[in-house]
Amino acid sequence: MVASTATPGVQRGDVSEEPRRWLLIAALVVAVVPTANAHYYYDCAGFRDTRCRCPYWLNIMTCTLTGDQLPSFLASHKYDIVRIGSPNNSLSVTINAEAFKNLRTKTLEIFSFANITVKPGAFSGVADQLEELKIGRTLRPIPDDIFHGLGQLRLLDLGENRLKTVSRAMFNNFPRLEELFLYRNRLDEIPDDSFDGLTQLKFLDISNNNLKTVTHTMFSHLSRLTNLYLASNKFVTIPDDAFLGLGQLEHLSLESCGLSTLRAPLLRSTTNLGYLSLAYNPLVCDCQLSWVRTAAVDLHGSCTNPPSARDQEITRYNFSQCNQENTGNGCIYFKPPLDVYGSI
Repeated sequence: MVASTATPGVQRGDVSEEPRRWLLIAALVVAVVPTANAHYYYDCAGFRDTRCRCPYWLNIMTCTLTGDQLPSFLASHKYDIVRIGSPNNSLSVTINAEAFKNLRTKTLEIFSFANITVKPGAFSGVADQLEELKIGRTLRPIPDDIFHGLGQLRLLDLGENRLKTVSRAMFNNFPRLEELFLYRNRLDEIPDDSFDGLTQLKFLDISNNNLKTVTHTMFSHLSRLTNLYLASNKFVTIPDDAFLGLGQLEHLSLESCGLSTLRAPLLRSTTNLGYLSLAYNPLVCDCQLSWVRTAAVDLHGSCTNPPSARDQEITRYNFSQCNQENTGNGCIYFKPPLDVYGSI
């Protein structure tokens, strides 16, 4: 006989004891939570600015701006991540030169709905361990020397701002930068040589902007680039030599760019390409696009025309009436990487 595991005095199926158990648990939670919250919010190793809070089990500082001045950071404080922000869109904050002089952190994040003005030299004097800088929802124009002294950065995220352009000199002093994010801005142009100094760059995202063209020299110095995101811009055509020199490129997104076709010569030098997205473009499936028959690449996109093929995947369209001679593009082959998504 198997011994019963039921609580003495309680028949199987009897739930009369359940409310009492939950009341006991609730009482314990109420008793413990205030103490836990006290430690959660203010254990910042002696940092006395009450706008800043630190979880006691994580080495992170989060500061909520309520006035026009930043917290005064102390050299004795070191954090993995420092986050600064404000939900107040009527607040105006000026970040002056050397505002972060004593800050010791690996990652600095500034995300705010406030109107923030960043003065030249704002990041001057930041300790060498700063590797990631993220600024979002606040910037409009950016002074040319705003990032002076940040040559050690490996990641720069300027996504979700209101930038209409970037200067030629803005990214000149980032010899170690590997990831650059400019998505969801209002960029309508990028000067030809803006990325020339980013020789270590591997990941570039300039999606969701107003770019109308890609110049033939825009990416010419990015020989180590593996991921390029150009989705949701306003391209009509892209020059055949726009991706010349991108021999390490593995992932290319051209979604929602208004493209009716993509010529094979454009991708001739991207011999390591493993993933190409042309989704949400008004693609015309004709002989101009017939090179997709021989493309050994994970390719996404659907026909808009001819009407009989609407919404049909371009890789499934019958291009049998086309040949190498009448396309004018020739054939192109791609070598997919071992792991298409491994570096995303």
